[in-house]
Amino acid sequence: MGCKFLNHHLMLILLIQLFLWVTLFVNGQFIPGPRSGHTATHIGEKIYFIGGANFSNTNQETQESDIFYYDGNKLAWVEVNSQVNGQGADLPPKFGHTANIGVGSKQDLIFIIGGDRYSRVYQFDTKANNVTSPTILVSK
Repeated sequence: MGCKFLNHHLMLILLIQLFLWVTLFVNGQFIPGPRSGHTATHIGEKIYFIGGANFSNTNQETQESDIFYYDGNKLAWVEVNSQVNGQGADLPPKFGHTANIGVGSKQDLIFIIGGDRYSRVYQFDTKANNVTSPTILVSK
């Protein structure tokens, strides 16, 4: 009887320690809220998420222009908006757009198309954290 009582207390102590460890580990880190209409683009060990409708603040959906990624090496979410350089284009709120990596040897550019009422193409440089609106040349 005493052994079962001790096991229950030991389990309770371990659960409390686990809860405190998770609270301290996660507290202060960026964790994205639920969303829809976003894109997810895989480059290296990171998955970049762009735009979508954010449901975390209120019951109303809010279209976002945010960019963040999940780092598979560090097992952590990273908010890129605070790191985006002020140069280049301002990315308008995006919902229902498409995004894909560029061609070439580096493959560190993400091209963002659609998702707003304007037909502009944006490119996000994952190395420089810079959003620009490139010039598109049409050949005949």
